[in-house]
Amino acid sequence: MKHERKSQLRSLEGRLVISPMGIYAAEIMCGIGGATRGFLDAGIQVLRGFDIDGSCKKTYEENNKPANFLHWDIRQLTADELLAGTKLNAGDKFALIACAPCQPFSRAGVKKPKNSKSLVSALADLIREVKPDFVFAEK
Repeated sequence: MKHERKSQLRSLEGRLVISPMGIYAAEIMCGIGGATRGFLDAGIQVLRGFDIDGSCKKTYEENNKPANFLHWDIRQLTADELLAGTKLNAGDKFALIACAPCQPFSRAGVKKPKNSKSLVSALADLIREVKPDFVFAEK
């Protein structure tokens, strides 16, 4: 998994995407990218989405160009990895988008994955480490 992570990060090098609004974002727990699509439609440049479910990659990337999908467990994601290849200019803003899966938090949830609540802890850690200008978290 470590080699795969480095390879995914290398694929981001040299990509320059300009945001007309000066707001850039990354989404964690992105799934197929519903929130990413909304942010893109609002004029915010989403650079990439991270999710542990690799089967979301094709749909995410087809529906959210030019954003990239990275198959990643966010509980192991660092601020440097989240921001890899991102060069913000003075005045640019960065938003962190997070859409935690609902099953672990729902009373009706049949499937309750182990350690699922630690996803929220991982989000809190990333917020402290990255210090984004904006955070959008929903569930």
